[in-house]
Amino acid sequence: AIQAGAVAIIGIICAENLAVAIQGTAPEPLWNLIIGAVLTAGLVVANVLGVRAGATVQNVTVVAKLATLAAICGLAAWAPPAEIQAPPAAEPATLGFAALFAGVTITLFSYGGWQQALWIGGEVVDARRNVPRAILFGVLAVVVVYLGSNWAYFDLLGFDGVREAKALAADAVGRVLP
Repeated sequence: AIQAGAVAIIGIICAENLAVAIQGTAPEPLWNLIIGAVLTAGLVVANVLGVRAGATVQNVTVVAKLATLAAICGLAAWAPPAEIQAPPAAEPATLGFAALFAGVTITLFSYGGWQQALWIGGEVVDARRNVPRAILFGVLAVVVVYLGSNWAYFDLLGFDGVREAKALAADAVGRVLP
């Protein structure tokens, strides 16, 4: 159930960003569901075709994702930062458990996955040396990419823009390249 839920969340987020990138507006929920299901079915087909086909799709999508996030960081470094408006003086809002949990859950989700390297540990050549290295390199890469992309989002959109974004990556790019 956990893996299926993670796949569904990734499919829906991908569908939302695709819709904003293609049509410039937030998609209808039904559209998200259909496109997310089609993307998931495509991954199932690639993996049914064999390990090489599944690995090729995974490698291509990882490279595309990293290139996209690097491009967004480049846009943030090149474009002037978003204007930050001072909030009106008001009573600070209290942060409830539900709001904190909702915000932290996505962050934890982005750092998750390292434990899955252990599932294939028996298949790795010299696993005692290579699995720990892969986990350390993978976690460090995720931390660097996650912090860099979040810096870019806040630089391009500001706090309010990030909070109100319908599709964060597409909205950030849209600020510089409408």
